[in-house]
Amino acid sequence: MARVPHGTISETIEATMRLKDYSAMQTTKVVKAEKEVAQLKQELERTMSGFAKEKKELELTYQQQVDDMFFSDYQCCMKKHDITNYIHNIPLNEEDEVELDDGVG
Repeated sequence: MARVPHGTISETIEATMRLKDYSAMQTTKVVKAEKEVAQLKQELERTMSGFAKEKKELELTYQQQVDDMFFSDYQCCMKKHDITNYIHNIPLNEEDEVELDDGVG
């Protein structure tokens, strides 16, 4: 068996220790990065959920405005042309409910 010089064994041990330390640091960095990715994914999901909810609310608000404008214009047109017979007043606030007859009887 060949003898290895004393300095070489010590350098090998030192290099091995440095590699272990480097490996431990890299493992720690990977774990931190994985945690950060998980947190960012959760934040993205919350943000997307918030955007979807806000979009739905805006769509409902827009549709309500369109409906209000249509009914308002419709009522003004009816009054302008004096077509008020057999027409029910349609309230513009949400608290009053209206049953519309389809005319089929």
